[in-house]
Formats: sequence, C-alpha cells, structure tokens
Amino acid sequence: MSPHYYLSYKADLSSLPPRSGPFNDFLARFHVIQNDVLDIPSFIQALKEKRYGDFVVTFRPHFQSGGEMGKWDDELIELLPSSVRIFASVGLDSTGRTSRPLDAEGSVSDTTLYMILSVFRNFTRTQLAARTADPEIFTASHKLIASISHNPRGHILGLVGLGNISKKVVDEEALIEALETGSPSAAGLDVHYHEPQVSPRLAAMDAVTLITHIAGGALNTRINFELNSMENILATVGAQGELIGQPFTPVNSKQVLEYLKAQT
Repeated sequence: MSPHYYLSYKADLSSLPPRSGPFNDFLARFHVIQNDVLDIPSFIQALKEKRYGDFVVTFRPHFQSGGEMGKWDDELIELLPSSVRIFASVGLDSTGRTSRPLDAEGSVSDTTLYMILSVFRNFTRTQLAARTADPEIFTASHKLIASISHNPRGHILGLVGLGNISKKVVDEEALIEALETGSPSAAGLDVHYHEPQVSPRLAAMDAVTLITHIAGGALNTRINFELNSMENILATVGAQGELIGQPFTPVNSKQVLEYLKAQT
C-alpha cells in the first residue's frame, strides 16, 4: 500500500487531466490525503485526533491552489506524526524563507530586465503620458524622454532581493528621500514594505516603476514550482515511506545532511 501523503490542495487531483513526469510519478507512489480544513486551529485539532494517520510527507502548494492556512509555526509542526520525512512548501517554508529554486522558468529575471529598461528609459513616465490621451502631454513627453533617458550599458545598477523573497529588504523611507534628492534618479519595485499598501509618495513619482509583487507571476512558473516540490519529495521518500535520499533544494540543507549522516 502506498504511504499516506498529506496534501493541502483545493482540487481533486484524480479529476485533473493526465500529466507526465513528476506529477504522474507522484500519484503513482503516494496515496494522497486531501486537505479538509482551512484554518490553523482546525488543522491542529485534526492532527491531535490523528485524522490523517501516519502520513510521511507534507506538501503545501502555491497559495492559489492550496496552502490556505498561512505560516506553519513550531506548535503545529511538533504535532506532525514522527513518520513525516519531508515538509515541502511552494514559495516559503514555515519560517518565511524561500524553499523553491530562485527563478524557475526565468520569470523573476524577465521582470528584472523589464524593471531595468523601464528605469533607464523612463517607460513608466512615457506610458502614463500616453494613457492621458492628451496630444499636448504626448508631445511634451516625446520631447522630454530622449533628453533624460539612458541605455543601461556602462551604468551602475543596484539590485536588492532578486529571488530572495522578503518584504523588508529595502528601507522604503530612505529610498524615497534619496529619490527626492535625485540619487538614485529612478527605481523599480515589485515588493512593497507595507504590502499590499503601496507608498503614495512612490506612486506619485513618474521615475518610479511599481508592480504588484508579480515577478514570479507566470502560469508556467507556478506550475513548475509545484512540480519542483514534487521532485524534491520523490527524491527523498520511497514507495514504502522510507528515506531514500535528500531533496534538491532544501532550505535547511545543513540540518538535512547532518540527519542523513546520523542515519547511516
């Protein structure tokens, strides 16, 4: 009998269209127990009642397909059965650290390139001008942009937090004050300090490009996040629930290696 596998997932996997690779391997190896509670207190109670039995894997997928319960703290994790071999989480682990490949499918890098070009070429400023549908504003922007824009080559570029998810990597107030002095002359932000609230001061700056935390927001990227997590699980847990190896992208790699060494 396949080992039990707890899955925080809204969809019934058996009803999804056939897929290849890790997805099918995953369903072939594990008996999937779907999530039936949507909040931490209910899940804690279910664990205390051993509602899901002695499952061997816990997987929290992307928040749009599951993972409704938010951050898992020590109290919850300590209630997991001792049979659990791996906790796989798409995006962030229980402590808020990234537990996925930094840039599956290159979506973050693509967005970074967009930001770079927008900052150097003032694309946000000219787009806002075009969207007024006012011929005078259009003409004024057309004349201005070439005199204040640059090509990126040969310039100093600052990147903060590429692929490292954290809402507090930038001192937003300090950035605003620096922008108001003209150094740096422009900026692009995907993640915001008080997200989902965007700074009105930043929003009012034509030289600042702002987007809604979507650098990794591409469908194929999110699918591959989940497939990568499944591959981590398949590399770690065998058909009988035994430990057979280590994950490809562990957050706690040092602790994993120490544990595996102690088991040999």
